[in-house]
Amino acid sequence: NYTVDGAVLRPVTQIYRGVVPEKGRELVTNFIDNLYTPLIFANSVLQLDAENSFSSLFRFFLNSSAGIGGLFDVASEAGLKTRPADLGQTLAMYGAEPGPYIVLPIIGPCNARDTVGRIGDAFMNPFNHVDTGVSIAMWTATAIDKRSVNMKLIDDVYSSSLDPYATFRSGYTQKRASDIRRAQAARARSIEKSLGK
Repeated sequence: NYTVDGAVLRPVTQIYRGVVPEKGRELVTNFIDNLYTPLIFANSVLQLDAENSFSSLFRFFLNSSAGIGGLFDVASEAGLKTRPADLGQTLAMYGAEPGPYIVLPIIGPCNARDTVGRIGDAFMNPFNHVDTGVSIAMWTATAIDKRSVNMKLIDDVYSSSLDPYATFRSGYTQKRASDIRRAQAARARSIEKSLGK
């Protein structure tokens, strides 16, 4: 992954950042985030988080229409926020253990549970069933966008960390634990509201 990043992904991302102004990159990020919103909705339903389910559904329709296909995040401007949700989180909510830490080719840090979750999310994402070319374009754009958004963080780890592998592993593990705690807290609040507490 380090070799591929240095030889391909980072140079392509640098060209992208050099050619596309910051505002344009923001529109691309908004567009990609909007494409993944159906996954947030589906996993929020599976996690029994009614609030996030409705918010993500309304965000998708609002940004897809008034936001011109998701280029503009009008939903956030209207105060409509969502919590990221994926199948890895959902599996954790139902007791699945993380399993060993894994570095996936190209994709990067993961664990056994989240690897299964990524595969499930890929099948659940309706845009992956439109056309193979669309799926490849979506995956490529996502990789470049995520590398661009995290450019400084990733470069700093590679340049200053004595053990980048351990640093990425620690950061990923802590973030996922935090994501799951947030999901569990959201489900608890949702259940309490449904019971009128």
